[in-house]
Amino acid sequence: RKHKQFKGNERLYICKLKFLKNLLTLPLAYGIIIPATSLGLYALQIKFYFYTEERYMSTFMAKKGEVERKWYILDAAGKPLGRTAAQAATLLRGKHKPTYTPHVDCGDYVIIINCDKAVLTGNKLTQKHWYRHTGYVGHLKDTRYDTLMASRPEKAMELAIKGMVPSNTIGRAALLRLKLVVGDEHKHQAQKPEVWDK
Repeated sequence: RKHKQFKGNERLYICKLKFLKNLLTLPLAYGIIIPATSLGLYALQIKFYFYTEERYMSTFMAKKGEVERKWYILDAAGKPLGRTAAQAATLLRGKHKPTYTPHVDCGDYVIIINCDKAVLTGNKLTQKHWYRHTGYVGHLKDTRYDTLMASRPEKAMELAIKGMVPSNTIGRAALLRLKLVVGDEHKHQAQKPEVWDK
């Protein structure tokens, strides 16, 4: 523990109680501080120094088996694809919770409806491409986003969200809780999902 800061250049000596037989009646005092400049035959200043126990707030750490997960619905109709993906990534990681712990998977389930009605701003429909490789020499596949949004809009949303979660076991587990739906009908009514509109 850090001692109390005193002003001035006077040297301080801490004498423990076990060496002072005449001060055994002070059980609460841990030590006595005697300024060296005041040591004299006629003037002897004795100051008692009490240690104060400092209390600190402990940091909460979530545990894997104690995480409570909820179900949320995001409607992507008429909204930018990236904006909806960012909200979904936040819910999947659990960053909206006050109990968020970086090394624990504490996210929720997310259902995104109307993926086919998401909007790509600017010239992304014609300038943005999705590249993938089959593993064979020269087999690099290229799909433009206007084609991707027309044929597989849920894949475009998945790619956007995948780039916003960690590339580790926590991110892969979070993506398993993502449910993408084309249209406004989903099959998770039994979980009673809540609409996320924040």
